[in-house]
Amino acid sequence: MAQTTCALTSFNFTDGLVPVKAQTAANLTSLDWCDMFQLISNVIGLMSYIAVAVATLGVIWGGVTLLISAGNESNIKKGKGIIKSALVGYAIVLAANFIVIGIFTAFGIDVALLPWQ
Repeated sequence: MAQTTCALTSFNFTDGLVPVKAQTAANLTSLDWCDMFQLISNVIGLMSYIAVAVATLGVIWGGVTLLISAGNESNIKKGKGIIKSALVGYAIVLAANFIVIGIFTAFGIDVALLPWQ
């Protein structure tokens, strides 16, 4: 069985999640594994954008909580906890992307064009 190499394109909001080839009913029978991996790459790219935005908002919210704590120990602890949770979120997104790159590489997919590269 010959190995197929897929070259994935970067996710962008104008093309949508579904690969262009699958957007018409006539092409649904001609979809292959590359199209499935493109869909997976698009979903992961969108989720990564959302997760980074939420984590950034978490860092900002934690910083604001620290700034308005006025020396109150419980608010300082709360602000530090929010920032710590946001940084853990960043780490999870980064680790998940490395795991996906490893899986895609194992299937012979060109990972140089993934959105987070």
